[in-house]
Amino acid sequence: MAERILLSTQLRRRQWQRYAIAASAVLSVTLGAIALHEREPERGSTFSAIALTHVLSEPHLLTRQDRIPYPRVARSLAAYHLAPRGDLGLVRYIDQCELPEGQGLHVVLETPHYGLVSLIVSPSTSGRVNESPTSQAGLNAETLDFDGVSVGVVAMSQQDMAPIKQWLRGVLRNARA
Repeated sequence: MAERILLSTQLRRRQWQRYAIAASAVLSVTLGAIALHEREPERGSTFSAIALTHVLSEPHLLTRQDRIPYPRVARSLAAYHLAPRGDLGLVRYIDQCELPEGQGLHVVLETPHYGLVSLIVSPSTSGRVNESPTSQAGLNAETLDFDGVSVGVVAMSQQDMAPIKQWLRGVLRNARA
């Protein structure tokens, strides 16, 4: 009889442990979804805000030390109707990224004069040139238009943003133009 009581007690403890594990898993997933939702820009956000939010969600990319070969950079940009026409500096990272409008392109440049600059290329060709600048967590973002191709430009210095945009106009072009 004592064995049955002990066995019954052990079985009850195991059942509660299963419920506790399941509850903690559900809670973790729920909190993760809430946190992800809070980081996503709202619908109707400017593209500069979308670009800034995307860069802030992947801070590890700003520490990459890769050197992406020029042919890969040219191919990746061409898929988004852009072409390099000058020295982009060191391309530390380039890959597709998920944006609200679909698959965009994330590029991290180590520029000759302005330090690290991230570019987020929109999959849309709507060309949102007159958008307001955005700043958060020490980063600044603006949108640059290349004849219908929107590029979110994210950099550390707000005062360098105008020269960065001018420099980008000199080293990138719309491949269709």
